[in-house]
Amino acid sequence: MGEAAPVASQTGVGGELLGQRTGAQPPRQGPQTFSQRVLTDSQSFISDVVRDPDRSAVPGGRPAPLLEIGDPYYGQGEINEGVELPGGAIINPSLLVYGTFRSAIQVFDDGIDAGAEGAKATSEWASRLDIFANLRLTATERFLLGFRPLDGERGFSGYHFEPDADDGWNEAWDGTVRTAFFEGDLGELLPDLDRSDDSLLDFGFSIGRQQLLFQDGVMINGTMDAVGITRNSLRFLPGSSNIRSTFLFAVPDAFQPARGDGRHLLGLFNALDLNLFGVETTGEVDFAYVNSRDAAGQGLFLGVGFTQRLGAFNTTFRYNGSFQLGEDDGSVENGSLLTSEISLDIGSDPLLPDVLYLNTFVGVDRYRSAFRDGESGTPLGRVGILFAAPGIGRYGSALASQPAGSVDRAGHPLVQADRSIGFALGYQMFFLKGRHQLIVEVAGRRSTADGVDNGVIGAGARYQVAIGQHLVLLGETFGALIEGEKPAAGGGRLELLIKF
Repeated sequence: MGEAAPVASQTGVGGELLGQRTGAQPPRQGPQTFSQRVLTDSQSFISDVVRDPDRSAVPGGRPAPLLEIGDPYYGQGEINEGVELPGGAIINPSLLVYGTFRSAIQVFDDGIDAGAEGAKATSEWASRLDIFANLRLTATERFLLGFRPLDGERGFSGYHFEPDADDGWNEAWDGTVRTAFFEGDLGELLPDLDRSDDSLLDFGFSIGRQQLLFQDGVMINGTMDAVGITRNSLRFLPGSSNIRSTFLFAVPDAFQPARGDGRHLLGLFNALDLNLFGVETTGEVDFAYVNSRDAAGQGLFLGVGFTQRLGAFNTTFRYNGSFQLGEDDGSVENGSLLTSEISLDIGSDPLLPDVLYLNTFVGVDRYRSAFRDGESGTPLGRVGILFAAPGIGRYGSALASQPAGSVDRAGHPLVQADRSIGFALGYQMFFLKGRHQLIVEVAGRRSTADGVDNGVIGAGARYQVAIGQHLVLLGETFGALIEGEKPAAGGGRLELLIKF
């Protein structure tokens, strides 16, 4: 649970890291055992000086982080004795400060009537800084603290060029703690209680403010104050292995209390590896309940997903449903979202082949996620780059939501994936050992509601290149045609990303 490890990054389709794959992937390997982690990620106690990182630990030399105190992350050498705590745990603290700075010039026009309020084209320079301090105590325990000082309630720091009413500098300094959690494993904190390592003490836990994603961000995608307990390696279903179950209690609006209705989220999230009709599959079955002091905003949420390789194809199929329990306030609706991701590796390089992908979705009634941050876009972000939100500034998505003003015959507004179908067909190419990549994509969506004609079809491209060990330069553009007499939509952006 919580943020990714310091050298990792979680992004959507065609994310910032070069070499990241688009489309569905084969089932992931299960989590490493404690002994495997110790053997591959050596620990040592904190030192009293700041030392240069051991660049021999990673092929080509590991880039230096902003600050590193203690033995290098993924370093090599002897493991010192450390300090033994009551209960038998031995800590070897190390501190790693790292982050990402993003700065983009971007223009976005959704194609809606330019005279409509809030619907004019936008152009801007926007910046975002994510900075983290990772204090690792053992191989399984750590504190993580994170800030985003350049964006907040006033948007993202930078300069607004259009529309004219909003032009000028936008200073959005913010000192809010965006990430602050502690995670670990009970069995590793108290090894003296289970010296044979065969009891039920191996519970993982996480407590604090953290970003959470379930069902690839369809069901939950956002930062919450949460307490989670995870049990790994359960075995009670025939043909299955490594069943993982997580119980979660969270306060969805503690970080951004826009609703102020005291919502709470309870969830049970399960994953397992199984052989399903002769196919090795990773399955996910997730449940969530959102409660509120008000009668509105209460609901049940269900997510089921299967990821596997079918012949030469990597596939993921998901069903997500939302069920309204309280009064209708628009935050919880009755509906379902079915998605499929199918990709094919192309090329002679088995480590970094090109990828051809076809992703589709069907929205039944009006599905809503259990929780989403405002910047995480809609539940359709995994479908393709034309559906994904970049997470910086006012740049939107070409096809992620239906045109403003769309309503069904009953007068209900149609947004996100409401009563619609869509697809994304794309090709991702890698060049120069993965340091350059190009994604080209065509995508479309159409409403299935009676009497609604708001189909959209678009095309887009994204090119990104690594410069040295810390920089990524990214450029992308799109164009889309909206059914009817509305003008075309379009946009483009150029982004510099610095990892440190």
